[in-house]
Amino acid sequence: MNAVTPSQLLADYQALRNRPAGSDLPSMQAAGLEQQHHRHAQPAAIWSALRDHAPRQGWLQFQSHQSSFHEGLPSPPAEWGALLQAEAVTADGLSLTVRRQPQEGWVLTTCRHLEAGELLCDIVRHLTHADSGALTYRRYWQLDPVLGAVQTAACFIGFEQQKSQGV
Repeated sequence: MNAVTPSQLLADYQALRNRPAGSDLPSMQAAGLEQQHHRHAQPAAIWSALRDHAPRQGWLQFQSHQSSFHEGLPSPPAEWGALLQAEAVTADGLSLTVRRQPQEGWVLTTCRHLEAGELLCDIVRHLTHADSGALTYRRYWQLDPVLGAVQTAACFIGFEQQKSQGV
């Protein structure tokens, strides 16, 4: 049995989306992804690295505070404590993820979407509990000969305001 290629899977997926049973599936396309991981040992260093990317919107979780931002990175007061994790996006679409790793410090991962590549991608939206709108992510899928399509990354690409539902 021959392995399925990304282009074959994409064609099959698009055919499924054209059927009534698949009409709610998100659009999918071929893509590439460029990722870089930067490690930082101190809270001030990770905050500085995040700030240097000049994110325009995202969310932040500190030791004693969590919030979203929509017009640039806020200046956190000291009482919020250290940054634990964050997701943000820059004006040119660079996705930023900060994760605290116990005993190792922080990792800032940058993700740049590429129009061509051996991956498949789709866009999904997740509701928030605040008035920020939906969290929007671009998910990347890679074909594995044993497991099939496996999600390899989910990159924050911004907030999308929800359309109000008519009654």
